[in-house]
Amino acid sequence: MRNWKIINSESGQLWRVVLLLVASVVLPTVCLLWFVNVAVKNERLAVRQKLVDFYTDEAKKTFVDYADNFWGKERERFTNSEKSKSADFFEEFALTDDSVYRGLIIYDSNGLLVYPFISIQTPPLDSSELENIWAIEYIEKDYVKAVDSYSRLVDGNDAALKAAAVAGRARSLKKAGRLADAALDCERLGWSDDLTGINDGLSADARLLQIQLYQATADPNFFNSIEKIFENSFSDLQIETAKKIFLLTECIKAAQKAGVADRLQRQIEKIQRQITAEKFSLAAAETISLVYPAADWKESVFKKLNIESAAYSVNFSSKTFKAAAIVDANDMKEFWAKAAGKFEDETVFCRILDDAGAVIISSLENEKAEISGEQPFLSQNSGEFFPGWKIELYFLGGVFTKTAEQQRIVYFWILTLVIASMVAVSALLTRSILQQAKLNKLKNNFIATITHELKTPLSSMRVLVDTLMDGRVKDTKQAEEYLGLVSKENERLSRLIDNFLTFSRMERNKHVFDFTQVNPADIVRAAEDAVQTKFYKNNCKFNVTIEGSLPSISADKDAIVTVLVNLLDNACKYSGSDKQIDLKVFKDNGCVCFSVIDNGIGMGRRVIKKIFNKFYQVDNSLARKAEGCGLGLSIVKFIVDAHKGTIDVKSESGKGSTFTVKLKSEGVKNE
Repeated sequence: MRNWKIINSESGQLWRVVLLLVASVVLPTVCLLWFVNVAVKNERLAVRQKLVDFYTDEAKKTFVDYADNFWGKERERFTNSEKSKSADFFEEFALTDDSVYRGLIIYDSNGLLVYPFISIQTPPLDSSELENIWAIEYIEKDYVKAVDSYSRLVDGNDAALKAAAVAGRARSLKKAGRLADAALDCERLGWSDDLTGINDGLSADARLLQIQLYQATADPNFFNSIEKIFENSFSDLQIETAKKIFLLTECIKAAQKAGVADRLQRQIEKIQRQITAEKFSLAAAETISLVYPAADWKESVFKKLNIESAAYSVNFSSKTFKAAAIVDANDMKEFWAKAAGKFEDETVFCRILDDAGAVIISSLENEKAEISGEQPFLSQNSGEFFPGWKIELYFLGGVFTKTAEQQRIVYFWILTLVIASMVAVSALLTRSILQQAKLNKLKNNFIATITHELKTPLSSMRVLVDTLMDGRVKDTKQAEEYLGLVSKENERLSRLIDNFLTFSRMERNKHVFDFTQVNPADIVRAAEDAVQTKFYKNNCKFNVTIEGSLPSISADKDAIVTVLVNLLDNACKYSGSDKQIDLKVFKDNGCVCFSVIDNGIGMGRRVIKKIFNKFYQVDNSLARKAEGCGLGLSIVKFIVDAHKGTIDVKSESGKGSTFTVKLKSEGVKNE
């Protein structure tokens, strides 16, 4: 009971030390984890702020300044224009080869639409004489008489009436089949200084009719006339935009029909751009006046229009005019794409969003996959002309997140190494403490075992010697029996002392072996002689088998005999009453093998792994049946290792054990 209390006390102190070591690891680990977590967060915030500051400047230079400079120049170009006619202004401002505009809407200073020309009011002609001629032309269809009647009016003083008369006579001449004469009247009405500007609508019609007449008569003047129209494009006439579009379209058809379109390709391309722009301007005029009236314009701002196709309008103002320049959505994308092309960065991509939130450009093809779950780290306005638009910058593919994660991983591994080092040191300390505690326990058990093992034979011998000295023996036979017991206990004591001395030399590495060429059979016979008497007294069936022609081995004979004696002694101790022990020696693959086989209690795998440890005993109690102090097999292992041999154990609980020692042979056979 006292020993149990001492053991419990030692165990309690040991566990307190272990818990203290665990606490010395856990508490610093928790503090390090908290510190690293805070450090990573602070570093991420600092890095993010630096990146935001840097890219804010880059975005301003790349996008905002670029847009403000470009559209500022366009506004200045509009403001500095001294053109008084909107058509001329339109051609100069919006129809240049490098223009970004798809259309143009112009208002006067009062907010009234002056371009495109929706409708132009021509003062009506109040002439009964002209009405009579119209009756002759359209009702009576007497075209010769109509020509004569119109001719009388052409020479009059009324300019408006004169222009109408020339137009009527040209029509009548055409209907009468006098195409060449009709063409002359069209030339006069369309281009002569005395009639041009009187009725622009009639003059425009006359120009178209003239080229149609030239085409019908294959007149060589056709090419020059239509080229003149393409160069002029009716810019000197104030006519409805829709009518101008119609006239220009018909002229292109006439050129194509006459086969001169290739020669006029440059002019036709220009006219086609003008037609497209003016058509778009007509479509946008009504929409933009309702959405964003000119009277409310105070600054140049892009607005999204929903007309034929997606487009944007930018507003310009001067002392004379207010204009809405229309930019196609594709052209707007191209404009911003040029800016984005200058924004070269491997870690960041950009998006431009219009005032309606629609994406204008994105520097990534698979935008949705890249920004899924991501928020822009920078979002800012696009400058003076685009106050409702947004420039958004994203880290490419979560680069910032990945970078932060990589930094976090670096911290994690550093922390892991530190913690692992602390754990390793603590584990080594714990292991050292446990080993020391185990060693102390083994020493205590060893001391108790030695005391018991030495005390037992000494006590027995003392009792036997005292009995003999007191003369309390019945006869000589009993005296001899007592002397034999004294001799047995003396041998036992000698073996214990020899084992202690051998173990001491082993521990101090001072055991010296005398290696000579030895016949394995001699070793077996010496071991047999050493245990024969003990085995006989214990009624042990002992068989020795020596294979013939065994090669000699280089060994310390006495040491190998000690190995076999210890193995045989253990076989005897751990066998039951019906003891059966075999000692065999044979050769195997260049080695000489010594096997000790018993039918004893055997042992399991866990025990086999420990039996060669110092002081190890299956039963550590002082009341155990088998004698010994747990040094025999450790001495066996030491000797076998010193001979560079091996020892193999095969055992099963309740079925005995087999110990086989293998030593390399020298190849010299012994007869």
